[in-house]
Amino acid sequence: MPRRLVVIPTYREADSLPTLLEAILSQPIELDIYVVDDDSRDGTEAILRSFREEYGDRVGYVIRRGERGFASALYTGYRYGYDTGYDYVAQMDADLQHDPQYLPRLFGKAEEGLDLVVASRYVEGGGIEGWPITRRIISWGANTYARIVLGLPIRDVTSGYRVFSREAISTLLKYRPRSRGFMIQVETAYILHRAGHRLGEVPFIFRSRYAGRSKLGIGMILEFFINVPRLRI
Repeated sequence: MPRRLVVIPTYREADSLPTLLEAILSQPIELDIYVVDDDSRDGTEAILRSFREEYGDRVGYVIRRGERGFASALYTGYRYGYDTGYDYVAQMDADLQHDPQYLPRLFGKAEEGLDLVVASRYVEGGGIEGWPITRRIISWGANTYARIVLGLPIRDVTSGYRVFSREAISTLLKYRPRSRGFMIQVETAYILHRAGHRLGEVPFIFRSRYAGRSKLGIGMILEFFINVPRLRI
């Protein structure tokens, strides 16, 4: 039986974390969890300790006291998954925008022979719940732009809900990522595509945020459009 890990970067997500962990652990396939928390100090560590006591080795975590950042948190999870012998590693957000019910299908698609499987809003059957039309246009435009500029074979380049094969993780760990924020999704997909790995998508419905506010602003949008072509260098 393949070993499957779900990596979850967190920062101040104690409100949604227990619901997410319970939902992952109740899926009809065997899944382990590894949470990479950037010293949230909102009760996250106590929640993780409680789940660890109840579920044992199925729930692992690290509290990073000094290092911060979304991209480096993901790479911490990738390294953990690779070093501990997992065959497949998923990543997802902790704010319940990524419904765990899609995990069996994502892992199943990867187990058919793909190295990166993306939960896609932009293939038939996928979609977005609760976004205004302006946000939808920005997201669609950014994905179309990145896909064309980089020649990627997937439509939802910025989706952070995805599964990697062990071989894909091995490739990613050979690179020091340039990106620190959500651009890491584009960068890792591009690295794997350039390295000859097989990429694919499954449809999913992106949910409204459970709590908190999006950090997306005009500065991040401009940075995205400037930095995508730089990945080709």
